[in-house]
Parts: sequence; C-alpha cells; structure tokens
Amino acid sequence: MRLNNQVLALCFFQASLGVTAFVPGQISRAFSNVALKSTPPENALSGEISQAPLSDFRAPIQPDLVWEGAGWRVAEGLTPKTYDSPNRELASEDTYEMFPFEPIYEKIEGGGTVRTYPLPPWADRCQYFIKSNGRPIKAEVNLWLGPIRKTHTNEITVEDGQLTPYSATLKFKKDSQVLKISTKESAELPIWAGVIVPSPERHKILQENTEQLWKQIKGEPEKKTIQGGSTTGGGGAIKYWAIPENVQSVQVLAWSIDVSKKSFRCKIELLQGPDNKKQEYMLQCGGGSQPYHGVIQTPGEGCVLWIRNLKFLEDGLFQVAVIPYEVIGDEYAASMGALDPYYRP
Repeated sequence: MRLNNQVLALCFFQASLGVTAFVPGQISRAFSNVALKSTPPENALSGEISQAPLSDFRAPIQPDLVWEGAGWRVAEGLTPKTYDSPNRELASEDTYEMFPFEPIYEKIEGGGTVRTYPLPPWADRCQYFIKSNGRPIKAEVNLWLGPIRKTHTNEITVEDGQLTPYSATLKFKKDSQVLKISTKESAELPIWAGVIVPSPERHKILQENTEQLWKQIKGEPEKKTIQGGSTTGGGGAIKYWAIPENVQSVQVLAWSIDVSKKSFRCKIELLQGPDNKKQEYMLQCGGGSQPYHGVIQTPGEGCVLWIRNLKFLEDGLFQVAVIPYEVIGDEYAASMGALDPYYRP
C-alpha cells in the first residue's frame, strides 16, 4: 500500500512539472571565443546560447583567433597585409601567403617584461609577429609545456625592428601549451608583438604548404644539411645563402624529419657586408615532428644568410631550406641557384 502511494505521488509530481521533466532535452552549446563557427550569428558576441541538434556530434568549426587585450577573439576585421612598395609581391604564383593579415599588436615594455598567451587546447599551430618603432629588438620567444619544459626557444636580436620585423609559424602538439614573449634587460627597447592561432582549416593549408615546399626542394643550394659539432656542443658546420638584391624576404624552413628526427639548435645571422650583422636568432626547436617555418626580411643588396649548428656531433644533424618569399619586380631568377652564386651543380 505504501509503495502504491509513493508511485502515485511521483506521477502527480511529474504531471505538475510537465511531461518532459524526465526526458533528456536538446544539447545547448554556449558561444565562446574558443569554440566558434566560421560565421557566428548576429547575436553571438552578446553571449547568448545557441541550440545544436542532437544528431550533430561533430566538433565545432573554429575560425582564426587573434590575441587582443587579455584573451582570444575571432580574427575578423583585421587589416589585410600590405606592402611598402607597389612592386613588392610574393615570389611566384605558387607562393602561399602565410600571413594574410596583420595581427593586433600590443606593446611589451623593455627591461624583461613578460607576456604569456595560453593557446587553445585544439590548436597545434600558432603564428607570432614581432616588430619595433625603428629601434633594435632584443626579445625571446618560448613555448612552454607545463612549468619546466620548453619545447621552443628563439632569442631575437634585430638592428631595426621596423625595417626588418620578424614573423614565424610554430608547430606543436595539442596539449594546452603556453607561448611566452619577453624582452631583454634593456628598459629602453620596447617591442610590439602579436599572436594568431590559425583555424583547423588554415592549419591544414599551412601543413600542406610546408610539406609541399619541403618535398619540392630536393637539395643544394636551396636545402642544405648542417652537421653538429664536438661532443661538448658548439663548433658545428656553417652553411650560408647569398640573397639576390630583388629578394626582399626569404622563407626559412628547418626540419630534421629526413635525417635525425631529433631537435635542433642553431644560430642564424643575416649579414650585410663583412662583419656587419643586421639580424641574429638563436633557434632551438623540436625537429622531428615540429618543423620551424619563419620569414626573415632581407632588404637591400649584399645580404647573406648564415646558419651554424650548435648541437652535438651525435644528434645534431638537421636540414634547412631557404627560398624567396617576397620579391620586387615582375621577374626574378627562377633558378634557386641564385641564392648561392658560388654553387656549381
């Protein structure tokens, strides 16, 4: 009798709430800056909840994200990339525009100021941009996985950060890593930095472009193998590329997938005349599954890109490919041998 009363009471309680009180409802997905569709609804930025059908179990389509202020936002309304010269253009029709628009730059004061950018957990590539107002750049970029492990380091020293800004694409594993950009001890040398996380769609294009470039470049003079040095480190092989005058920037693609499949550490210098160092980079990166793809500005004549291996003889082997990215003029030397006038096949 008591059981029947409990059943009747439960049915009366359900009827008072409606017939759907114990029926699973539709899944709702809240709008956020990290999980967005390519074309968000008009009321999306207001934070209203949008409904998703029960049958849609696919991951949401992510757009490009750009860091602004203290968080990520959709990369919409950004300034398209422009060139300072009307004759400056990509090296060829097959050259992919790696950085189609300018990021939102934020000022990082000198004197060891630190900015961190927690990357979305679904991201496995990011692009960072560093420039100045014409003063030298002395900065360091790190990619942190947890509190003690650095998976990428780039120490940047540039004579004129307005004439020769730096931009690069990092590849890493999906594991909620943190990008850190900091200045050196000189308090009078601030920098401007911006970070963009490509969407999964553009990530695939960037990956295909990287792999296609790497496969197309068969060997010297564009792609060179650089051996490590002594067992104590340092003293490794040196390779260089002479840059033609009309090549305004070059792509530097470093990877060890075909040789050692290990991390690499090297020093990159851009010289313009004997002992006249315009740019210097100390680059350390995981090389087997994580290629490094950067763009170095090479304005003027007499530019020589110089790379030295800083790792050990046993595991320091990696390869670097250098090819034109932006040129001035409608025509340029189609043969990549122009990057090394002393090269003989």
